Amino acid sequence: MRVKALLIKNFKGIDELIIEPTEKIILAMGANGKGKTSFKEAFYAALTGNFPNDPIKLGEDFCELCLVLEDDTEIVRVHYADK
Repeated sequence: MRVKALLIKNFKGIDELIIEPTEKIILAMGANGKGKTSFKEAFYAALTGNFPNDPIKLGEDFCELCLVLEDDTEIVRVHYADK
């Protein structure tokens, strides 16, 4: 099953990001500290439900991941801050 889109909100250093892959391979490149590892961890958490330690962006109460598959199935994962 192919991924149609990935929405990342309040995850680590990412405010909001929507990825809509158009090819079979995605290449993430950039300078250090620009979110490549955060993107990888968000994708893994969206697939498995296993969030890394401290996934919520500083100052926010939650983070949300939404993975949309080619058949329009949506997998939504929300992680709330402990209060």
